Amino acid sequence: MLKQFLEFIRKHKLFTPEERILLAVSGGLDSMVMILLFIEAKFNIAVAHANFKLRGEESDGDEAFVRSFCEARGIPFFTTAFDTNNYAAEKKISIQMAARELRYVWFRQLIKQHGFTKIATAHHQDDQAETIFLNMVKGEGLNGLTGMPINKRNVVRPLMFATKENLEHYARNTHIKWREDSTNKEDNYHRNFIRHQIFPRIHKINPGLNESLLRTSEKAKGEMLILKYGLETLKAEYFSHSDDGLIKIKKALFDKFPEPAAAWRLLDEFGFTLDEAEDFLSILHQQSGKSFLSTTHKLVIDRDEVIIQSLMRAIPEEDVLITGEGKFKQGNQTLECKISNGPFTNNLNEAWLDHSKLKFPLIWRKWRDGDRFMPLGMTGFKKVSDFLIDEKVSIPEKERVTVIESGGEIVWVVGMRIDERVKKEHRDNSSFMLTQI
Repeated sequence: MLKQFLEFIRKHKLFTPEERILLAVSGGLDSMVMILLFIEAKFNIAVAHANFKLRGEESDGDEAFVRSFCEARGIPFFTTAFDTNNYAAEKKISIQMAARELRYVWFRQLIKQHGFTKIATAHHQDDQAETIFLNMVKGEGLNGLTGMPINKRNVVRPLMFATKENLEHYARNTHIKWREDSTNKEDNYHRNFIRHQIFPRIHKINPGLNESLLRTSEKAKGEMLILKYGLETLKAEYFSHSDDGLIKIKKALFDKFPEPAAAWRLLDEFGFTLDEAEDFLSILHQQSGKSFLSTTHKLVIDRDEVIIQSLMRAIPEEDVLITGEGKFKQGNQTLECKISNGPFTNNLNEAWLDHSKLKFPLIWRKWRDGDRFMPLGMTGFKKVSDFLIDEKVSIPEKERVTVIESGGEIVWVVGMRIDERVKKEHRDNSSFMLTQI
């Protein structure tokens, strides 16, 4: 398997032997096979283990197992714990999605702080087949059929050459120890339900289901490349960019391709859905000045053009996890965090929070509709949106406002007001001081 592993890395240009690679290791069979292959190949590695605190002692046991494995071999080891349930509830997303968001934000912070070049995950061919099938069920379109990329930005998947059966065979032959996740046997999650209930039945009709899905993925990737080339050709003719960041699209392009699905493909990168594309087309030549909003962009119908403006130009691309003392960057903003006992100031750019009341990691992010907190000096909750109105914050300034979140609760509207519940009340409690630089 080592030979196949090295050939796959070379073929797909995942990384060079000189690079420092951060391995995402859960302690399960797949990730333990991955770490052993990296060790045998003598690559320069470190390990990151995320404890999502979802299975009590079992989660802590996974962390201890991976830590012990790394310490015995002198492999640099990083770990952190997340309050995944609260994060999922606060963001109104699934536990799986919450875990994914949390770990990738943390992984990217480790890359920046320690000079790694890539994150390696242990996804394999069976995972890819399940992903493609899930995307089909969800109606994700052609892009969904491409599945998980083998190499995208700084995330690589070097086990995509192998099946689960290959990995199990290798693990048993090399006597690798691993941890079993008890939730893998449950059908609560969509992926588990497909793995346990759907795929076994479809395999009876098509024993080569996984191979068929993987071939479909390869075909979709080819079609996406051609599609991308066609889109770039159309953009060169019909798109223009102004100095103030506006994107202008000639209406003639939508007349050339009048189907809603075509309009959606042209507007998809700006966050618009198929339904919104259909509504947009229905009034394209009727209502100049009519606007549509996606989560990231505003579209305005003008006389001969469609004008698109980003709502995200001043918004950082991703949440930042504050794990303790240090400096943390978000776009062009920086927070310096440290434990301190004073002297206190009334500077709005500083937040003095009771360290004992905080749940780490803190999350530094842009405020969202529905966010609420208890402003210092008050006894009741207030929506952040209402707070910003009361503070007479302009619309452009609102786009730049960020918050600090602890355990699913807002504890500081950055540069404006801390939460009453985390103010320091006792002299013997240390403060966690955040300073906006």
